[in-house]
Amino acid sequence: MEKILKFGEDHEVKMKSSGAIPYMYRRLFNKDLFLGMDDLYRRMGGKKSAELNPDDLEMIERLAYCFAKHADPAGVPDDIETWLGTFEIMDIYDKFPEIIEMWEQDNVSTSKLKKKAGR
Repeated sequence: MEKILKFGEDHEVKMKSSGAIPYMYRRLFNKDLFLGMDDLYRRMGGKKSAELNPDDLEMIERLAYCFAKHADPAGVPDDIETWLGTFEIMDIYDKFPEIIEMWEQDNVSTSKLKKKAGR
């Protein structure tokens, strides 16, 4: 999935999610994205507007960076701090629902189970 997110008045960032994102995240940050997202969803309890702790915020920043770097490898700096420096303080957090939506849409299974329960 590709999407352009608008931050502030005139800062647009192309983002792309795919099966490469968990690998990129692990390679760049030495953390497991699936475990982090699972923990976040458990604490959110199904709400899209939950209170986020500092670790959650950092994970969202990192996920957004991976989406942007995946969409534009040459145009996005290799250093996340440099990239984050192009935003206002709350820009990334304001886009939390859209970033999570991109993650969720890329993680929906399209295959059907072949085994039936009870076999």
